[in-house]
Amino acid sequence: MGIREIIRRMIQVFPVIFGSSVLASYFFDLLLGTWAATHQIYILNQAHDIFALLVMSVFVSLTPLLLYSRKELSTGQLYWRYFLILVAVFASVIPIAAMRVWIRFSVPASVAILVGIVLIIYFIIVATERRELRELTDQLNRELKERYERQA
Repeated sequence: MGIREIIRRMIQVFPVIFGSSVLASYFFDLLLGTWAATHQIYILNQAHDIFALLVMSVFVSLTPLLLYSRKELSTGQLYWRYFLILVAVFASVIPIAAMRVWIRFSVPASVAILVGIVLIIYFIIVATERRELRELTDQLNRELKERYERQA
């Protein structure tokens, strides 16, 4: 996968990350609003929290660029990179969330909820990416098969 393809995917993934983060934070507020207020944990409490979420989404969408490789990856290497990207995502999300007081380390449930939200969003994006890759592979295989049958 070339650098242009990675940048194109990052641009496609960014709105998904940002939008799903906003939706997840609103669902968090709807489902656990009184619990969060009891522990003084507020996501999107102020207008500049949207900006912080936007910055966090930019950092998260840039993580695949950190592990770019020109060579073709084996399945094991691909899964290892997915794991490293997930670690990089947590390394960018948790500090921002802690600075914005979206989580409190003294309340482990708040950290667990954030980790759960990040994992759900991450696995949705990875599953979508894998499905697109599978469809592209199937299409290329069909075209090669048709070309081979025409030549035979």
